[in-house]
Amino acid sequence: MCGIAGFLEGGPRTDQRDVISRMASSLRRRGPDDEGLCCDEHVALGARRLNIVDPENGHRPVSNPSGTIQVVLNGAIYNFTALRAALQGLGHCFHTGSDSEVIVHAYEAWGPACVSRLDGMFAFAIWDRSHRTLMLARDRMGEKPLYYYAGPRTFVFGSDCAPCWSIPRCRAT
Repeated sequence: MCGIAGFLEGGPRTDQRDVISRMASSLRRRGPDDEGLCCDEHVALGARRLNIVDPENGHRPVSNPSGTIQVVLNGAIYNFTALRAALQGLGHCFHTGSDSEVIVHAYEAWGPACVSRLDGMFAFAIWDRSHRTLMLARDRMGEKPLYYYAGPRTFVFGSDCAPCWSIPRCRAT
């Protein structure tokens, strides 16, 4: 089990880190071993992790070397070793043994179509800062939960509903 949460705002906010920290903390029971946060001008991502794959280097969010792609993952990518080998053949360099890092490089190589190459049970979010795009995906069977709220200026998501209540605007609508 793990947990992810995040939000995308229509404009900058000053309390991003506090809000995403509360959102991630609400998922502590899903991932007691590690917490990771990432904030950009308009987006914030959080992850709670149960250390199973690459316990020492699998901290999330995971980014590409330039930091322009960020990924948070709940679940497991079963074919990540085969995908890793294919991506290394395309020239991608890996710094961890985690399945999350494979998603980063798969997105760089194949864009949103990378999801069709993933075998596993997963829900994840990718923030592409260069294209200012937030992409959410989950496995075909929907084994891993992914909830979201799309308001007029805020998009919020999480592995359960608890993170959404950390953003005051979500309570009113």
